[in-house]
Amino acid sequence: MVAGLTRGMSTASTTTCSGVVSKARTPAEHTLRGSGACGLLPGEPDRPGGGDWIANNHDLRHLAESIECVLEQRLPVELDGSLVGTAQTSTGAAGEDDAADEHAGTLARLVVRLLRLLGMKVRLVQVAASADPLVNREIVAKSAPGADLVVFPEAMSRDFAASGSSMAEHAEPLDGPFVSALRTVDTPVVAGMFESNPADPQRPFNTMVVLHGDQLTAYRKIHLYDSFGFKESDAISAGPVMPTVMPLGGLNFGLMTCYDLRFPEMARELVRAGADVLMVISAWVAGPRKVEHWETMLRARAIENVSFVVAVGQPGPKYVGHSQVISPLGDVLARLEGEPGELAVDLDPGLVAQARRDNPSLENRRW
Repeated sequence: MVAGLTRGMSTASTTTCSGVVSKARTPAEHTLRGSGACGLLPGEPDRPGGGDWIANNHDLRHLAESIECVLEQRLPVELDGSLVGTAQTSTGAAGEDDAADEHAGTLARLVVRLLRLLGMKVRLVQVAASADPLVNREIVAKSAPGADLVVFPEAMSRDFAASGSSMAEHAEPLDGPFVSALRTVDTPVVAGMFESNPADPQRPFNTMVVLHGDQLTAYRKIHLYDSFGFKESDAISAGPVMPTVMPLGGLNFGLMTCYDLRFPEMARELVRAGADVLMVISAWVAGPRKVEHWETMLRARAIENVSFVVAVGQPGPKYVGHSQVISPLGDVLARLEGEPGELAVDLDPGLVAQARRDNPSLENRRW
């Protein structure tokens, strides 16, 4: 399955691609429409998704020809929606199914090539949040350019107080000073904050904010850290139980915060909602076996969901650090230790597509 795919073309261009490419518009733009997965996993035709299923082998052939044309042009490409699933064809007369299988295989190979023209650079900033909100706003506002997405840890607006202590006086609305500081960053940016909760002012939300362009995405932490002697729920309200997935740069990012990592069903729901990347921000408290737990679960979430994992945490000594990026096959692509630092990694959407072709465990699942 291929979601909506667009590429810009100059108005002077006379090149056209066969198949399902639309006529040039003003501003000139061509659109390829396949089965419009938009978050739909293989085997879930009843769940709402974008577009329509590919109807037959003729559609597959035309779509493959259109993508081949885009590849030959080598023009900038933008993918909107999910990456790649498995093309579904209708059953036809003898010989048509074989042709459909051949076109589906060709289509999948072309899409992997196409996706590798995309990709984005993600920079992880492993920094300790201060108890002074002004200091933290200065840190995020000074974020250096040179990446497509900059990711800061959980509780970046103001570090946690002692376990169970109120964070109400440090909470802000989504149009407050901290988010205003994030808006000064010239690239899409992610950071954790304590968000005002009018329904329960003494228990704000632990919120992950993503700013990209004029769009703000907010994920309010679902699983509160009531474990290992801590009681986050005394001071924080849980957010609504629903997956939050954000499209950016040809990838879909599923949002998680810290303790959420210990719940594999949440990661799976994010992938069911279309995530290709699981993005985790944290202030993972240091202690016995805590680094081992953190790293083991990060790799497990990547492998079992055939997805990238991008994870950033606050550094030691209070927290464990060990920010890292993990491939859909479980390889650690880059990793920090416990000290403050930064790392940058290029995320290749084609790697997700190829991994899900080689290991179709999401398609083969029974639950």
